[in-house]
Amino acid sequence: MVAVPVVMGSLMRIPMGVLTYRLGAKRVFPALMLFSALPLAALAVWHQGYGQVVAFGFLLGAAGSSSP
Repeated sequence: MVAVPVVMGSLMRIPMGVLTYRLGAKRVFPALMLFSALPLAALAVWHQGYGQVVAFGFLLGAAGSSSP
């Protein structure tokens, strides 16, 4: 459960790098932060089962792709 966001963050670095190269960091970073807020809010509301926590952790891991 803890490793899922880390794996997602490492896998998303390549597509995020391509998007940043094509669109620019001033567009991609705010969009990524807005996207990251959605799974975080969903995780706070719907966390009844292990599968849901892992799924939202997978989506939340996209925020880890923004670190340098």
